[in-house]
Amino acid sequence: MKSLKVFLIDCCAGDKELLAAELARGGYKLETACTCLDEQFIDGRGNWDIAFCGITAQNAATVLEKLKQKKLVYPLVVLADQSTENIALELMKAGACDYILREDLKRLVPLIDREIARTRFAESPSQTSTLTDPQKKILGFLDFWPDPTFAVDLQGRVIGWNKAMEEMTGIKATEILGQGDYCYALPFYGKRRPLLLDLFLNYDLAKTYYPNVEQEGDIYVAKFENLFLRDREVVLSSRASRLYDLKGNVIGAIESIRDITEENLVSDNIRRYNVLFNQLRDVTIFLKLDGTIVDVNPAASEIYGYTREEFLNLTIFDLCPDDPKSKIIKEMAVANRRGVRFETWHRRKDGSKVYVDISVKGINYNNQRLLISVIRDISERKGFEQTLRQIIDNLEKTVQGTVQALAAITEYRDSYTAGHQQRVANLAVSIAREMGLSEERIEALYIAGILHDVGKVSLPTEILSKPAKLSGLETELVKTHCVKGYEIVKNIPFKYEVASIILQHHERLDGSGYPQGLKGNDILLEARILAVADVIEAMSTHRPYRPSLGLHQAVAELVQNKGILYDPDVVDACLRIYSAQRLDKIINM
Repeated sequence: MKSLKVFLIDCCAGDKELLAAELARGGYKLETACTCLDEQFIDGRGNWDIAFCGITAQNAATVLEKLKQKKLVYPLVVLADQSTENIALELMKAGACDYILREDLKRLVPLIDREIARTRFAESPSQTSTLTDPQKKILGFLDFWPDPTFAVDLQGRVIGWNKAMEEMTGIKATEILGQGDYCYALPFYGKRRPLLLDLFLNYDLAKTYYPNVEQEGDIYVAKFENLFLRDREVVLSSRASRLYDLKGNVIGAIESIRDITEENLVSDNIRRYNVLFNQLRDVTIFLKLDGTIVDVNPAASEIYGYTREEFLNLTIFDLCPDDPKSKIIKEMAVANRRGVRFETWHRRKDGSKVYVDISVKGINYNNQRLLISVIRDISERKGFEQTLRQIIDNLEKTVQGTVQALAAITEYRDSYTAGHQQRVANLAVSIAREMGLSEERIEALYIAGILHDVGKVSLPTEILSKPAKLSGLETELVKTHCVKGYEIVKNIPFKYEVASIILQHHERLDGSGYPQGLKGNDILLEARILAVADVIEAMSTHRPYRPSLGLHQAVAELVQNKGILYDPDVVDACLRIYSAQRLDKIINM
C-alpha cells in the first residue's frame, strides 16, 4: 500500500478513522495524521502530502480569512457536511483544491490520486512550464463537470483529466497527467493524432483531420462515428475551446466529450422509422386510447380514400360503423394490455366496404400511451379463401364419394366384409377418442376403418365366402389384401396417411404380423388401434366358417396378448370402453 502523510485541521472526532478506512480501500496507508488548531498548516511547516480541514459554521470565517492571507504549499481539501457545502465552495475560491462530503467519500481516493499527480507534475524539473495557483484552481473544477473532460497546456501536455474521463477511457489521471505527443488520442483512435482541441494549438495540422468542423463562436463542435472505445463501438460528440486563467490569459485548450451512442441510435431509429412508416404498404394508424386518430401513413389514404388531414378529424369508430362501439372499446383495452389480432369489415370514405386484417398493440411514444394499428386489405384474399373453401368442400365431397363407392364395391362382392368394415371403423373411432387423438387423425382412422379390407375386392369370391377353414395357399392369398388395399387408395388425396394405416392394420407389436413384419412404434398408432378394433369385431361376430366366439372371449384375447401383439395403451382404452358397457353397443350399431 502507498503511504500517505495527512494533516488534519479542526477535524471532528472520528474523522481520522473515517478517512483511514476509505483510504485503505483505495490502496493508501495513513502513515501520519496530525491534528492541530494553530496556523501550522498555513505556514507550511511539516512534510505533508495533503491536508484536510474540517469546516463548521463556527470556524468557517476564520479559516477563510487565513486562506486569503497565506499561500498553501500542499493541497488542502475541505471536509464538509451537506449544511456547509456552500461554505466549502467559498473556501475553494480562496485556495482550497477541492471539497468532499463526510457522508459521501467515494471521490476521496480519486481526488488524492489527482492531487498527488498534479503536485508531481508541477514539481517535475522536466517541465518547461509550471501551473500557477490560479491555473490549478481552474483545473480543480474539472471533476465537478459531468461530461468527460480533459485539458492540455500550450505545449500539448495533459494538465487536466477528470473523473468522468477516467471512467470513459479506463485511464487514470495519474497515468496521463504531464504526458504529451497526442497521448490523449490513444483511447479513441489507438494511435497518436490531433483531437478537436488541437485546432487551438496547431491549427494547420489539426485542420487536415477536421476539414468541415462546425464552429459556435469560439467553440469547435464535432460528431465522431465508427469509433471503438474499450472494445465498444461508440458515437461521440465533442466541444473544444481555449483554456483561460482567471486573468483571461490563454493557458491551453480544453475538450469535453459526450458518449451519444444511445442518443444517436434513437435518432437513427426515428429517421428509419419515419422512412419505413411512410413507405409501408400496410396501413398504419396511431390511436389514442379513446379511439382518436393521431397519425396515419400514406397507405391509409390509398385504401380508405381520406386525406391525412381528414383522418386526424376522425376516430376509429368512424372506420367501422357496423361494429358496436362497446365491442371496439373492449378490443382496444385488450390491445393495450397484450395486443390483439382480428379480421373485420371497414368502411371507406365513399361508403364501400373493405375486409381487413388488423393487429393492434399498445406502445409508449413521446411520453404518452398510444395504440398502433397495422391494417391490411385482405378483401382479395377473402374472396380467394371463399373460392378455395368451395373447392375444398367439393374435393372433400369427391373423396367422400370415392370412399362410399369403394365401400359399395366391397359390399357388392362380400356383404359380410362391408358390415365388418363399418363396425371396425366405429370401434376404432371410439378407442381413438378415449385416447384423446385429434379430430383430424380420428377422421383419417374412420376412413381407414371403412376401407381397411377394400383390398379383398381382388380376391376370388369363393375364398371370401368359403364356409370351411382356408388352406395354407388361400391364407397367404388373403394376406395380400393389405397391400392391395394400399395400392387402391394410395393416390387418393386424403389429409392423413390413410393408405399406410390400411397397409399396417395386420401388423403386430412383436413383429409377427404382416405384410412387413413391423414392430412396436414402427407401426402407426392408428394402425395399432385399427388392429385391436379388427380383432374385437372379428371374434365377437359370425364368420362364414364359424359362429361368434363372443365379446368376452375377444376381450380375453386382448388381455392375454397385451404388450405382446397389441399396444397396451390401445388395449387399456378398449377395456375402459368395455367396462363402461359401451363396447357391445358399438359393435352392434
